[in-house]
Amino acid sequence: MRVSADMANAGPFSPARDLQARLDAALGPQSAERNDTASDLAEPTAAEFEAIAAHLARAAGIRLEAHKKQLVLTRLSPRLRDLGMSSFAAYCALLESPDGGDEIPFMVNRLTTNLTKFFREPHHFEDLARRLEQRLAVQPRARLRIWSAGCSTGQEPYSIAMVLAAATRRAGPGDRLVLATDIDSEVLARAEAALYAEADRRAAPPAMRGYFGAPDAQGRCRIAPEVAKLVRFKPLNLLEDWPMRGRFEAIFFRNVAIYFPIDVQQQLYGQMAHLLAPGGVLYLGHSESIRGASLGLETLGQTMFRKPSAGGVDCWSGA
Repeated sequence: MRVSADMANAGPFSPARDLQARLDAALGPQSAERNDTASDLAEPTAAEFEAIAAHLARAAGIRLEAHKKQLVLTRLSPRLRDLGMSSFAAYCALLESPDGGDEIPFMVNRLTTNLTKFFREPHHFEDLARRLEQRLAVQPRARLRIWSAGCSTGQEPYSIAMVLAAATRRAGPGDRLVLATDIDSEVLARAEAALYAEADRRAAPPAMRGYFGAPDAQGRCRIAPEVAKLVRFKPLNLLEDWPMRGRFEAIFFRNVAIYFPIDVQQQLYGQMAHLLAPGGVLYLGHSESIRGASLGLETLGQTMFRKPSAGGVDCWSGA
């Protein structure tokens, strides 16, 4: 994987395309955020569908089931129109050509779902807030690192950052950052813009609505600078080498793993467990499960898993 210079030196996550990870999302219901409509193109044949599915599996680890033909038609039709193609046969020929490697990122971006919202599964954020309060009461200047893996259009990492900003207001400044990664370069660009609909602000908990700016002429609200500065967006491919070497107090890997085969899920969970600091917490999505004992993680509650303390060291207690 090519890693840009700024990623290789990403200070807090150093040595610090894709997180093929929205690898995650790849193919659930069509996101309401995408306004793709099928053209007059015919649905891909079985062979064409299988070829596209194979490319997606190789690039992103996502398995595309046979009943997703209509989704492929809907999502990829705009791309074929952009390329001036009138059939999926021509598109498959492009993917198989020497130029196919350049097209793969566009294909992955179109075939991944980016359905998300602020403070989804609120019990995770309540748990995080409690842990932050505990840690910062003991060490107000504590260095903290949290990873949002499969961050989509940014609602999850900004939700984390709002909780972090609220705790920072009480405890004072410190070295605290949220790493936010995704496979989809388009959604990362949208996330970095930090602009959201007024409806997103209204849907946030009342205590957090102050972290959105007033609506602009288009009805969009900008994330407050004190929150936006806490988040660092990076492209990352979960199936390739990860550049992060430091430990995280918490990792949010939610509604992503369900799109991988079980063995890949367990591999990714194991890698994340390794990156957790002693006492660190892994948050999963509501439809995901983990064999916590086989990874040395303790079950805390609904979709929350903790790495045991080591030698009396617990990242959340400050001990």
